[in-house]
Order: sequence, then C-alpha cells, then structure tokens
Amino acid sequence: MAARRLAAIMDITPKPSREASFNFTRPYLAIPHVIVARKGVPFLASEQALADRTLALERGFGNVAYFREHYPDIPLRLYPDTLSALEAVSRGDADAYAGNRAVALHLIEQHFLTNLRIHGNLNKPGSILALGVRKDWPILRDILQKALDDITPQERERILKRWIGGAAAGDSLPPVGLSEQERRWLQDHREIRLGVDRAWPPMEFIDEQGQYKGISRDYTRLFGNQLGIRWVEPEPLPWDRVLAGIRNQTLDVIPLISHTPERETYMNFSKPYLTARVVIINRQSDGRIDGLAQLKGKHLAVVKGYSLINDLERDYPEILRDPYASVSDALHAVSEGRSDAFVGILPVAGYLIGKEGLRNLQVAGTTEYVKYFAMGIRKDWPELVSIVNKAIDTLDDETRNRILRRWTTVEFKRQTDYTLALQVLGGALLILLVGSLWLGQVKRANRALLESRKRLALTLE
Repeated sequence: MAARRLAAIMDITPKPSREASFNFTRPYLAIPHVIVARKGVPFLASEQALADRTLALERGFGNVAYFREHYPDIPLRLYPDTLSALEAVSRGDADAYAGNRAVALHLIEQHFLTNLRIHGNLNKPGSILALGVRKDWPILRDILQKALDDITPQERERILKRWIGGAAAGDSLPPVGLSEQERRWLQDHREIRLGVDRAWPPMEFIDEQGQYKGISRDYTRLFGNQLGIRWVEPEPLPWDRVLAGIRNQTLDVIPLISHTPERETYMNFSKPYLTARVVIINRQSDGRIDGLAQLKGKHLAVVKGYSLINDLERDYPEILRDPYASVSDALHAVSEGRSDAFVGILPVAGYLIGKEGLRNLQVAGTTEYVKYFAMGIRKDWPELVSIVNKAIDTLDDETRNRILRRWTTVEFKRQTDYTLALQVLGGALLILLVGSLWLGQVKRANRALLESRKRLALTLE
C-alpha cells in the first residue's frame, strides 16, 4: 500500500494511526475475541479465570500487548500463527488460547482439533473489520461502500454461516453507521465502566464467582463487539451505590435501567430495548389479587432504589411499603409472612421463585405498570447516547429471541413493543405473558400453575 501497488486491503481494522495511509469504509464485521481451551477443564469465563494458566498467543498480534499491559501476571507462550497456538493448547503445551472466534472455530474444524472448545469472551473489543483503500483514491472508497451497503441481511447471514457457522455468526451485529465525530469519540473512550444490579437475575447479576451474567451482559457483549468498546467489569455493588456511581461519574453506564424524571437529572437514557410487565406475587393461600388497589393498608415488599417505589408513592400512598435490599429478600419476606405481597417484573420474580424453591408463592395478578429498560449513561456523555441508539437500531428479532431463550427459554415474538416473557412452570407448563396481560389470562394461568405444583416442583427450565 505504501508503494501504491495495491488498491485496497480487506479485513483491516480502522485506527487513527492508519488514517494517513487509508480511506476506510464503514466496518462490515465485528468478531468477538474469545478464550479457547480443552474440553473438560473448568469454564474460563474471562481474563480473570486465566490466572496461573499459560496462554498461547500469536507473536506480533495485538493480544500480546493487551495481556502484557492489563494482565502481566498471566504467563504467555508465543507462536508463529493461530494454528500453532491452538495445536499447543490441544496437546497440552499451553492451557488456553485467546483470539478471533471466527478464525479459531474455522481452524478447530478444519484441523480436527476435537478436544478444544470455546469458553468465555475477552472483555475487550474484538476484530472490527473494514476495507482500507489507498489514500489518493477516495472515489474507490465511496464505490466500495455502496457495494457493501447493497449486501442484504440475508446475503450477509449466508456468508457468515458458510465461513463462521450459525453460532458464531449470531455473536455479531450489522455494522453501525457512525459519524466521523462519533468514531473519534469512541477512539478516545475505549474503556467504559459498567454498573449493574448485582442480584437481579436473569436480567443481570454477579454470580458466586464474581462474574457478570444475565440478559444485559449478552447485550453489552454484542454492543461492545459491534462498537469496539471494552466494558470494564462491574463490581458487586448495592443498587444505591450503582446509582450514586453514575451520579458522581465513578461509573459510566448502567446497561439496564428504567427512566424516571428524578434519574434524568443525573443521567441520559438510550432508546428502550427491553420491556417487562409488573406483576403482583403473594402466597398461594391468600388467593388472587385484582389490582394494587386491593392492597391498601397491606404491607407490600419493594426493593430499595427501584423506580416502582416512585410509582407506588404517587398512585397508591395508602399501601404500606416494606423496603428490602434485593428481590430475593423481598420474595422471602412474602413467603415467610413478613410482608403481604411483592410487586416486580415477572422475569425476575419467576426466575427467583424457581431457583430458590419458594413453592408457596404465586402470580396473584397484574398491574397497570410496564417497565421500559434502556441504557443509563452519565450526563456529560451525550455522544454515547447517539452511538448506543444506533447500535440498538441494528437489533433484530432473531438476536432478541436468542438472548431471551438463553435466560428464560421462552420464544420472543415482535409485538407493538418488545415485551419480556417468562416461564413460571412445573414440568412442561409455560406461562407466557407477552404485551399487556389481561386479568382473565392471569387467573387461568394461575389455576394451571397451582394444579401443576401439586405434582411437580416449581422450576425454571
């Protein structure tokens, strides 16, 4: 390219240091970087799991500098190419490999490295790929960009499945059309600090090993790969400290939060990308509840700092609110008779009822509230709001379905809004609540649920 004997380079990552020599198209592919290790070893979820393990990397690749800078205690063993690094892991000379998922999957399949599998994703941008055109030919860049824009989603999917495979293809989203100003902003803000609700499964949570998981984790991973953002892993902070962190800017983004006027004073919001119906949970012995008005004078378990408290204070001041530190604590209070009922979104309540074996609880009724969840972004970063909104616009139903199935095993279908569904089931019973739930549907669902609980333990498949 320097001698101008080539017109363009495929699969090049746009960087400021290269802009003097290239005109770049918009990125057309973002492939995550993953950890590869042998089958049968404990799951290696992220870089932290590689402590005291030997990591095989390609000599001269960017991941060498990344690990030496951010994880200097991880011993590295360098190889001339990706295949050599993967073969070293396969025969036991190294414990793991980290790199481009598409390349790793292709080589594992082509060279029958059947004892290897993909583990977790690295918490760093993956491979952001574009066309780099010689600097003195800007018209060629525009021509190639028009050709890329003409590729349909179906054609793109066929290409990805042919060379990467369906599972890997699903880990990337279409390129985002960012302005030059937005691209430069991302270049200047490569690391973004996350704050999450540590005990809000399956929406988001920190597990026993300190790993961030849940629905919001899957979305942030997709957006991070797509935009080239490295999310700084969240700490297991109480929710009130997460809100304080975004207020005082020790945190940058809350990936899943509902909008309130009070919160808008200290954070900006992206477009909503998830919605969930708020339901009432009580003990089976207390019967059904036809609405929140029926709880006047009763003790209602709520979670400190949640936006539902504002709704209840405004609309139902006669309800006595019992604040708890988490949804789990609130549900146990109802189960044990310390509070009369709990209100919260159905996916979280159902997940925890099943996980913690609270078999005496039921979905007692619905409410008029629907929560719309967006990304909360620190107030002085309006640029990131625009960037995230463009990424949200690339989401399709297949991607949303895949994420929801992973955490709720319920099919997601497009309605007038995107509504989370949850199964609260015994055996094969599914209670699918999509969109606005009518009271009659809740009654019928609970009758079926009560009958099934006599035979089966409440579980979440």
